[in-house]
Amino acid sequence: MDATPHVSIISNDKKWLSSSVTAYRGPLDQVQQFIPMFERRTFGPELLPSEKFGDDNLLVKPLPPGFNRNYDVIVRMPMHENDVEVPVGIVSKQYSLIQHLSLFDEAIKAVGIAKIKQEEIKAELDITEYGERMRLGLTHFPGTIQYEG
Repeated sequence: MDATPHVSIISNDKKWLSSSVTAYRGPLDQVQQFIPMFERRTFGPELLPSEKFGDDNLLVKPLPPGFNRNYDVIVRMPMHENDVEVPVGIVSKQYSLIQHLSLFDEAIKAVGIAKIKQEEIKAELDITEYGERMRLGLTHFPGTIQYEG
């Protein structure tokens, strides 16, 4: 029997606000690879980095034709070599983009503070098709965990 931990990938009919959901179950360090990164871009004919326009007097200074001064676009960055950037939603200029990986890192810190070995944690990650919504659950199994397919 192969005792190497692995991630179970479960595709099902679950929906989260009309988006398909995939479930990943397994060791923390392996589930982490399925969490995407995002960037904020301008909402206009080109998805340019929002820093290009700056925040100074954004509501009054002229913008190039076709750009929206009230909204930005959140873009999922490529997850692997053959993947592409994917716009996942528009947000107001006041929106704070918090990376899913930042929340994941905080969960790992909490596990460390509780003096629990990461090998004793099973991660349960549910994520929408484009990664815009994520649920992370951590279950503690004291002692050695055997992951079986």
